[in-house]
Amino acid sequence: MGNFRDRDNECSRLTSGAPLAVILAAGLYIIYQLLPVLELIAIAALIALVLRTLLRFLQKLVKSQDVAVLLLIGLIIGFGVLLTTVVIPNVTFQVQNLLTTLPAYLNTLTGDVEQLRRKFTFIPDISLSLIQLRNFINQLLGGVPIFFESSLQLYAGIGGDTNFSSIYGLRS
Repeated sequence: MGNFRDRDNECSRLTSGAPLAVILAAGLYIIYQLLPVLELIAIAALIALVLRTLLRFLQKLVKSQDVAVLLLIGLIIGFGVLLTTVVIPNVTFQVQNLLTTLPAYLNTLTGDVEQLRRKFTFIPDISLSLIQLRNFINQLLGGVPIFFESSLQLYAGIGGDTNFSSIYGLRS
């Protein structure tokens, strides 16, 4: 009986005070290091839940599991086709509009702020900040055609001789 009390006493020493804090800190550190993996597992679980729910709904509609699976595969392929034929060209068009209109808009905004500042002295001088913002956005947006070009090359498996910027009329 003395051994049981010694074990209980040793266990209580490990689960109180500083040893407990060390154990908790080690556990939290392990969970923190596994966070990227846990995020992927959570996303995969959510996708699996959505697909399972959709499959059950389709199975109720068609009364056959095989047909429901084929319909689900068709829906996934249709969504991929929709994404590549409708969404990606619209995003490309919007990026092109942004690249062409944003610098002119920032120049106009800088001029308007200067005019307002001349008329009303209480308006602070933000022209330097606007110029810095314009330069930052020009640098940021200057990389968009390069990003699209490299993405297109990776997607299509082509060499470096294709110029995405000239194909879509984007300026670099």
